Amino acid sequence: MQILGYIGYTILIFFAITWTLGVRVKLGAGLFTIMGALFYVVATIFLGVFGINKLHSWWIVPSGFLFVRLCIFILATHVPLLYSLVKILGSVYAGIVRIGIPSEKIRNAQRRDAYETVEKIYGPTDGAKLIQAVKDGDLQTVQDLLTAGVEVNAKDYDGRTALMWAAYEGSMEIVGVLFENGADVNAKNSKGVTALMLAADQNHMEITKLLLAKDADINAKTTDNGQTALMTAATKSGRTAVVRLLLENGAEINAENNKGATALVVAACTGDTEAVNILLEKGADVDASTDNGITALLVARKNGHADIAQLLEKAGAKK
Repeated sequence: MQILGYIGYTILIFFAITWTLGVRVKLGAGLFTIMGALFYVVATIFLGVFGINKLHSWWIVPSGFLFVRLCIFILATHVPLLYSLVKILGSVYAGIVRIGIPSEKIRNAQRRDAYETVEKIYGPTDGAKLIQAVKDGDLQTVQDLLTAGVEVNAKDYDGRTALMWAAYEGSMEIVGVLFENGADVNAKNSKGVTALMLAADQNHMEITKLLLAKDADINAKTTDNGQTALMTAATKSGRTAVVRLLLENGAEINAENNKGATALVVAACTGDTEAVNILLEKGADVDASTDNGITALLVARKNGHADIAQLLEKAGAKK
């Protein structure tokens, strides 16, 4: 009987570990899943610390599923006091298990899971169909959906609109159709990213031009790191033409992100000599530094970009 007890206890430990790992890995896990993990962890500790007969593990393991069902009922019906208790305990335990994971990442995962759950139950919304058609590059379906009255500015779980996806995918024709139907050029996703930033990031020159012609906010910043479209273009090599276009259309050359870095510092870090050259040519502050005192020259040297370091020194950067 003792062997049976230890086998049952081992199974209980396995459930405690796997459910807890599930809470950490599956960031969109619901409160009832989190409470299930907490149930198995508490039961494991309780049996181990107080030396209770391990045979109890055999009825505790299936009881966990009943406990989860109970939590689902409590959350669905808002049972007074118990509802608040489940929410508090679940939030505290999830917070402990997910230490080190950015809260924004958790919120995005929860939004995505909630969105996907609704789609599984009720099927994709008209907005989701429009966005999927844009991703697929299906111009005819996009036109048909818009003609049928689908909201052109509908968003996905991360707040991205059809226009943002079209700008990212480089679908010029679709971008034009979306604008004809009232697409919001300055719509932002959950991190403050705009269609202009996505087009600049993907080096879609013609779409970037069109977005600017439609009065896209050229100096808009993301909410998570304070990046502008100019900085986004400067983070990747080969975006020289887009960098020049943005500067010629009023991009603030010395704008800083949340860490105090300017486009010049970003370009020097990336190693894009042409972008650095254009930024200097257009009057970028050669000695601008981050909140930690890092300048473009320092970051160029640190990353082994000797040619860029030389350019910066020639432009008068302080050594």
